[in-house]
Amino acid sequence: LGWYAMLFDRAGRLWLIKETIRRFDPRTGQFKVFKGANPRASFADAVPLSVVQDFSGKIWAGTWYGGIWE
Repeated sequence: LGWYAMLFDRAGRLWLIKETIRRFDPRTGQFKVFKGANPRASFADAVPLSVVQDFSGKIWAGTWYGGIWE
């Protein structure tokens, strides 16, 4: 029922991790759902479990079975 991970990035957006990656932008009130870097890929085989922002501002997701996604 809960989220696996949450992150507020430097731009003030909220990233939520649970089966997919969702980003909420409070300026627009909109969610965006990310399904992976490859348009044909999904997180079905790579369940996202964690999310971090690096020093350069990139967002990274750690997944079960799928490694790390940028």
